Amino acid sequence: MQREEVRTDLPEEDVPSEEFETRLPARTAFGRWFFFDAHRGTIVALLLFGVFVSFLGLGRAGAVTFRNQTTVTLLLSVLIGGNFTLITIVITINQLVLSREFGKPHSLRERDEGIAEFRRKVQHRTDGRTNPIDPFEFVRSILATIRERARTVRRASAEVTDPELQSDVEDYVEAVTGETETLDTVLANSKFGSFRPLVSMLFYRSAWQIHSTNRIQYEHLDSLPDFALDALDDLEDLLRTFNVARQYLQTIYLQDQLAKLSRFLLYVGVPSLLATGLAMLVYTRGTGVTVAADALPIVISVAATLAFTPLAILLAYVIRVSTIVSRMPFINPFITDG
Repeated sequence: MQREEVRTDLPEEDVPSEEFETRLPARTAFGRWFFFDAHRGTIVALLLFGVFVSFLGLGRAGAVTFRNQTTVTLLLSVLIGGNFTLITIVITINQLVLSREFGKPHSLRERDEGIAEFRRKVQHRTDGRTNPIDPFEFVRSILATIRERARTVRRASAEVTDPELQSDVEDYVEAVTGETETLDTVLANSKFGSFRPLVSMLFYRSAWQIHSTNRIQYEHLDSLPDFALDALDDLEDLLRTFNVARQYLQTIYLQDQLAKLSRFLLYVGVPSLLATGLAMLVYTRGTGVTVAADALPIVISVAATLAFTPLAILLAYVIRVSTIVSRMPFINPFITDG
């Protein structure tokens, strides 16, 4: 039975460009910028600006009125209640973050031993080089060894008089080394905690590379010398090791983002409640409002904007975090990183 041909190199649209223009699940450039590339503070400011303009514009146009005491105070009361609900969200987020840090002595010991064992395995696979303590340098050491093993396979194929094998291996090595070097460049110029290297690691096609490694071993088992097959075995193990390291670093990043989110919600929650409460005092029973009619739309628009601030922060952070989680290439035997 004729075996279906499978390409070794990565699909053209999945190979990063020199500038590593990451491909994220957004239909337009603005969508990608809004959901991923933009600073979260910028997104919060845009959302709040939209709220302010909406309230003020509708008020100026006469579509809504701010002189009805019952309606406005009801709206502000709902916003205050919603902000109190965010306190529960903050507590839940903190519990999620802290649950990864707390533990009994034996569980903490097991976690430490697991990390130490993982580092020993990486050190063995990287030819005994001491593992860096910097997270990105640690990943770069794995990437450097991946390139070395790929080039070993290329040298081995040059010794075999099989044009099909040489072409197959050359495509494979070019894809692996090209994408590895691109990611290495991004990590070398980044600090841990920034968003760009996270996305770069997210779209490193390790699953495709593992698949191609296995295919070359299967199709050219009788043609490749033993040291080339050993290098391919090392490559597969290194790529799986990279998957573990990537997953762990992404988890740390998301944990840090959730911790920041909970702090920001607390920072703006109290001023938001204070401003909303003061806005309700504008309306006094029996005497109407305490500010001029022309200024009333501005006052209520500002109060509503401040009341929406915690929700805007929550939306700006959660929408990016949740999308990243949905795109994370989980560790399993299937291709989920693309």
